Amino acid sequence: MALYEGPRPSPSPGKAPSSAEDAAARIAQELAAGNSAGATAKDPEVFMQWGKTPSGLGGFALTPKVTGTVSSVAGQYYSWDQKTKDKFLANAELAGYDTRNMKDGQLAALWGSYVQQAASYYAQGRTVTPWDIMTKDGQQREAYLNTPRTVTQKSTSYDLSTEGDARAIFYTAAQQLLGRDPTKAEAREFQKALNAMERANPTVTTTTANYIGDTLQSQNSTTEGGVKEGARQMSAMDMAKAKPEYGAYQAATTYFDAMMEMLGGMQ
Repeated sequence: MALYEGPRPSPSPGKAPSSAEDAAARIAQELAAGNSAGATAKDPEVFMQWGKTPSGLGGFALTPKVTGTVSSVAGQYYSWDQKTKDKFLANAELAGYDTRNMKDGQLAALWGSYVQQAASYYAQGRTVTPWDIMTKDGQQREAYLNTPRTVTQKSTSYDLSTEGDARAIFYTAAQQLLGRDPTKAEAREFQKALNAMERANPTVTTTTANYIGDTLQSQNSTTEGGVKEGARQMSAMDMAKAKPEYGAYQAATTYFDAMMEMLGGMQ
Protein backbone atom coordinates (compact mmCIF):
# COMPACT_ATOMS: atom_id res chain seq x y z
CA MET A 1 0.00 0.00 0.00
CA ALA A 2 1.29 3.48 -0.81
CA LEU A 3 2.40 5.80 1.97
CA TYR A 4 -0.31 8.32 1.18
CA GLU A 5 -3.37 8.71 -1.01
CA GLY A 6 -5.78 11.42 -2.00
CA PRO A 7 -5.34 14.72 -3.87
CA ARG A 8 -1.86 15.57 -5.07
CA PRO A 9 -0.45 18.92 -6.23
CA SER A 10 -0.20 19.27 -9.99
CA PRO A 11 3.32 19.51 -11.47
CA SER A 12 2.12 22.24 -13.80
CA PRO A 13 3.60 25.68 -13.00
CA GLY A 14 0.50 27.35 -14.39
CA LYS A 15 -2.17 28.81 -12.15
CA ALA A 16 -1.17 28.79 -8.51
CA PRO A 17 -3.53 29.71 -5.67
CA SER A 18 -2.58 32.68 -3.53
CA SER A 19 -3.66 30.97 -0.30
CA ALA A 20 -0.07 30.53 0.90
CA GLU A 21 0.70 34.23 0.43
CA ASP A 22 -2.55 35.23 2.13
CA ALA A 23 -1.83 32.84 4.99
CA ALA A 24 1.65 34.26 5.46
CA ALA A 25 0.31 37.79 5.61
CA ARG A 26 -2.39 36.80 8.10
CA ILE A 27 0.03 34.97 10.37
CA ALA A 28 2.45 37.89 10.27
CA GLN A 29 -0.34 40.21 11.40
CA GLU A 30 -1.31 37.85 14.21
CA LEU A 31 2.26 37.56 15.44
CA ALA A 32 2.71 41.30 15.31
CA ALA A 33 -0.40 41.69 17.43
CA GLY A 34 0.84 39.03 19.83
CA ASN A 35 -2.12 36.82 19.07
CA SER A 36 -1.03 33.63 17.31
CA ALA A 37 -4.23 31.63 16.86
CA GLY A 38 -4.34 27.94 17.70
CA ALA A 39 -5.59 25.11 15.53
CA THR A 40 -9.17 25.24 14.30
CA ALA A 41 -11.28 23.11 12.01
CA LYS A 42 -10.42 25.44 9.14
CA ASP A 43 -6.75 25.69 10.14
CA PRO A 44 -5.72 22.23 11.43
CA GLU A 45 -2.43 21.13 12.96
CA VAL A 46 0.49 19.93 10.87
CA PHE A 47 2.94 17.24 11.91
CA MET A 48 6.48 18.40 11.20
CA GLN A 49 8.87 16.35 13.32
CA TRP A 50 9.33 13.91 16.19
CA GLY A 51 10.08 15.06 19.72
CA LYS A 52 11.55 13.27 22.75
CA THR A 53 9.63 12.83 25.98
CA PRO A 54 10.90 11.13 29.14
CA SER A 55 9.82 7.50 29.50
CA GLY A 56 9.12 5.60 32.71
CA LEU A 57 12.39 3.68 32.34
CA GLY A 58 14.58 6.75 32.50
CA GLY A 59 14.96 7.02 28.76
CA PHE A 60 13.12 8.91 26.09
CA ALA A 61 10.26 8.06 23.76
CA LEU A 62 9.59 9.60 20.38
CA THR A 63 6.31 11.48 20.18
CA PRO A 64 4.80 13.63 17.42
CA LYS A 65 5.83 17.25 17.72
CA VAL A 66 3.33 19.61 16.17
CA THR A 67 4.98 22.89 15.19
CA GLY A 68 1.99 24.84 13.93
CA THR A 69 -1.17 24.98 11.89
CA VAL A 70 -1.59 24.86 8.13
CA SER A 71 -1.56 28.63 7.75
CA SER A 72 1.50 29.15 9.96
CA VAL A 73 3.54 26.32 8.42
CA ALA A 74 2.59 27.36 4.89
CA GLY A 75 3.69 30.88 5.71
CA GLN A 76 7.14 29.65 6.79
CA TYR A 77 8.16 29.62 3.13
CA TYR A 78 8.72 33.37 3.28
CA SER A 79 11.00 33.09 6.33
CA TRP A 80 13.21 30.26 5.01
CA ASP A 81 16.93 30.80 4.62
CA GLN A 82 18.53 30.10 1.26
CA LYS A 83 19.63 26.60 2.27
CA THR A 84 16.06 25.57 3.07
CA LYS A 85 14.76 27.13 -0.15
CA ASP A 86 17.40 25.27 -2.16
CA LYS A 87 16.35 22.02 -0.48
CA PHE A 88 12.71 22.71 -1.35
CA LEU A 89 13.55 23.53 -4.99
CA ALA A 90 15.64 20.35 -5.32
CA ASN A 91 12.83 18.20 -3.90
CA ALA A 92 10.27 19.90 -6.16
CA GLU A 93 12.44 19.21 -9.23
CA LEU A 94 12.78 15.56 -8.23
CA ALA A 95 9.00 15.39 -7.87
CA GLY A 96 8.59 16.56 -11.48
CA TYR A 97 8.05 20.31 -11.16
CA ASP A 98 9.78 22.77 -13.49
CA THR A 99 10.69 25.35 -10.86
CA ARG A 100 12.69 27.46 -13.34
CA ASN A 101 9.49 29.04 -14.64
CA MET A 102 7.67 29.29 -11.32
CA LYS A 103 7.29 32.62 -9.57
CA ASP A 104 7.84 33.05 -5.86
CA GLY A 105 4.12 33.03 -5.12
CA GLN A 106 3.68 29.80 -7.09
CA LEU A 107 6.47 28.13 -5.12
CA ALA A 108 4.88 29.26 -1.87
CA ALA A 109 1.54 27.86 -3.02
CA LEU A 110 3.21 24.56 -3.93
CA TRP A 111 4.68 24.29 -0.44
CA GLY A 112 1.25 25.18 0.97
CA SER A 113 -0.37 22.31 -0.96
CA TYR A 114 2.07 19.83 0.60
CA VAL A 115 1.42 21.32 4.03
CA GLN A 116 -2.33 20.84 3.52
CA GLN A 117 -1.80 17.19 2.60
CA ALA A 118 0.32 16.59 5.69
CA ALA A 119 -2.39 18.15 7.85
CA SER A 120 -5.01 15.88 6.27
CA TYR A 121 -2.93 12.82 7.13
CA TYR A 122 -2.28 14.03 10.66
CA ALA A 123 -6.01 14.52 11.18
CA GLN A 124 -6.33 10.80 10.40
CA GLY A 125 -3.61 9.89 12.86
CA ARG A 126 -0.83 9.49 10.29
CA THR A 127 2.45 11.26 11.05
CA VAL A 128 3.59 12.40 7.62
CA THR A 129 5.41 15.70 7.10
CA PRO A 130 5.23 17.85 3.94
CA TRP A 131 8.86 16.88 3.30
CA ASP A 132 7.95 13.18 3.54
CA ILE A 133 5.27 13.63 0.88
CA MET A 134 7.66 15.48 -1.42
CA THR A 135 10.23 12.70 -0.99
CA LYS A 136 7.61 10.08 -1.85
CA ASP A 137 6.60 12.04 -4.95
CA GLY A 138 10.26 12.16 -5.98
CA GLN A 139 10.61 8.40 -5.52
CA GLN A 140 7.51 7.74 -7.60
CA ARG A 141 8.75 10.12 -10.29
CA GLU A 142 12.15 8.37 -10.35
CA ALA A 143 10.46 4.98 -10.66
CA TYR A 144 8.34 6.30 -13.52
CA LEU A 145 11.38 7.68 -15.36
CA ASN A 146 13.05 4.25 -15.20
CA THR A 147 10.01 2.20 -16.18
CA PRO A 148 9.65 1.00 -19.81
CA ARG A 149 6.22 1.58 -21.34
CA THR A 150 4.61 1.20 -24.73
CA VAL A 151 2.10 3.64 -26.18
CA THR A 152 -0.03 2.58 -29.15
CA GLN A 153 -2.10 5.10 -31.08
CA LYS A 154 -4.38 4.67 -34.08
CA SER A 155 -5.40 7.37 -36.54
CA THR A 156 -8.03 7.13 -39.26
CA SER A 157 -8.04 9.16 -42.49
CA TYR A 158 -10.21 9.28 -45.58
CA ASP A 159 -8.84 9.94 -49.08
CA LEU A 160 -11.93 11.20 -50.92
CA SER A 161 -11.76 11.72 -54.67
CA THR A 162 -12.73 15.15 -55.96
CA GLU A 163 -15.17 15.75 -58.81
CA GLY A 164 -12.22 16.24 -61.17
CA ASP A 165 -10.57 13.00 -60.02
CA ALA A 166 -13.80 11.03 -60.47
CA ARG A 167 -14.42 12.50 -63.92
CA ALA A 168 -10.89 11.62 -65.07
CA ILE A 169 -11.20 8.02 -63.87
CA PHE A 170 -14.64 7.53 -65.38
CA TYR A 171 -13.57 9.22 -68.63
CA THR A 172 -11.09 6.42 -69.34
CA ALA A 173 -13.64 3.70 -68.56
CA ALA A 174 -16.34 5.35 -70.68
CA GLN A 175 -13.99 5.76 -73.64
CA GLN A 176 -12.90 2.11 -73.51
CA LEU A 177 -16.25 0.50 -72.80
CA LEU A 178 -18.84 2.93 -74.18
CA GLY A 179 -16.90 4.68 -76.93
CA ARG A 180 -17.77 8.18 -75.71
CA ASP A 181 -17.04 10.85 -73.09
CA PRO A 182 -19.01 10.64 -69.85
CA THR A 183 -21.64 13.26 -69.15
CA LYS A 184 -21.36 15.57 -66.13
CA ALA A 185 -24.27 13.74 -64.51
CA GLU A 186 -22.48 10.39 -64.96
CA ALA A 187 -19.26 11.82 -63.48
CA ARG A 188 -21.17 13.13 -60.43
CA GLU A 189 -22.94 9.78 -60.07
CA PHE A 190 -19.60 7.98 -60.16
CA GLN A 191 -18.03 10.40 -57.65
CA LYS A 192 -20.90 9.77 -55.22
CA ALA A 193 -20.45 6.00 -55.47
CA LEU A 194 -16.67 6.28 -55.29
CA ASN A 195 -16.76 8.51 -52.18
CA ALA A 196 -19.09 6.03 -50.48
CA MET A 197 -16.56 3.25 -51.13
CA GLU A 198 -13.72 5.45 -49.86
CA ARG A 199 -15.60 6.29 -46.66
CA ALA A 200 -16.28 2.59 -46.07
CA ASN A 201 -12.57 1.80 -46.43
CA PRO A 202 -10.55 4.40 -44.49
CA THR A 203 -6.79 4.34 -44.10
CA VAL A 204 -5.82 3.26 -40.57
CA THR A 205 -2.33 4.07 -39.28
CA THR A 206 -1.12 2.35 -36.10
CA THR A 207 1.87 3.92 -34.36
CA THR A 208 3.68 2.07 -31.57
CA ALA A 209 6.16 4.05 -29.47
CA ASN A 210 8.43 2.60 -26.79
CA TYR A 211 9.47 4.86 -23.90
CA ILE A 212 11.52 4.70 -20.76
CA GLY A 213 9.82 7.32 -18.63
CA ASP A 214 9.32 10.27 -20.97
CA THR A 215 12.25 9.41 -23.27
CA LEU A 216 11.34 7.92 -26.64
CA GLN A 217 13.37 4.80 -27.42
CA SER A 218 11.86 3.60 -30.69
CA GLN A 219 8.80 4.08 -32.86
CA ASN A 220 7.23 2.37 -35.85
CA SER A 221 4.05 2.80 -37.87
CA THR A 222 1.96 0.51 -40.05
CA THR A 223 -0.75 1.61 -42.47
CA GLU A 224 -3.57 -0.52 -43.84
CA GLY A 225 -6.91 -0.10 -45.55
CA GLY A 226 -7.82 2.68 -47.94
CA VAL A 227 -8.83 2.50 -51.60
CA LYS A 228 -6.07 2.00 -54.17
CA GLU A 229 -6.13 3.37 -57.71
CA GLY A 230 -6.78 -0.07 -59.19
CA ALA A 231 -9.95 -0.38 -57.11
CA ARG A 232 -11.11 3.06 -58.28
CA GLN A 233 -10.58 2.15 -61.92
CA MET A 234 -12.38 -1.17 -61.49
CA SER A 235 -15.32 0.64 -59.90
CA ALA A 236 -15.48 2.95 -62.91
CA MET A 237 -15.45 -0.01 -65.29
CA ASP A 238 -18.22 -1.76 -63.35
CA MET A 239 -20.39 1.36 -63.56
CA ALA A 240 -19.71 1.74 -67.29
CA LYS A 241 -20.58 -1.92 -67.92
CA ALA A 242 -23.89 -1.37 -66.15
CA LYS A 243 -24.94 1.15 -68.82
CA PRO A 244 -27.54 -0.21 -71.31
CA GLU A 245 -25.40 0.81 -74.28
CA TYR A 246 -22.40 -1.22 -73.12
CA GLY A 247 -23.58 -4.44 -74.79
CA ALA A 248 -24.43 -2.76 -78.06
CA TYR A 249 -21.09 -0.97 -78.21
CA GLN A 250 -19.18 -4.16 -77.52
CA ALA A 251 -21.19 -5.97 -80.22
CA ALA A 252 -20.43 -3.22 -82.70
CA THR A 253 -16.71 -3.12 -81.94
CA THR A 254 -15.06 -5.99 -80.13
CA TYR A 255 -17.39 -8.74 -81.32
CA PHE A 256 -17.59 -7.30 -84.86
CA ASP A 257 -13.82 -7.12 -85.15
CA ALA A 258 -13.51 -10.70 -83.92
CA MET A 259 -16.07 -11.89 -86.46
CA MET A 260 -14.33 -10.13 -89.36
CA GLU A 261 -11.02 -11.63 -88.29
CA MET A 262 -12.62 -15.08 -88.25
CA LEU A 263 -14.17 -14.61 -91.71
CA GLY A 264 -10.87 -13.39 -93.08
CA GLY A 265 -9.22 -16.56 -91.93
CA MET A 266 -11.78 -18.68 -93.78
CA GLN A 267 -10.90 -17.22 -97.18
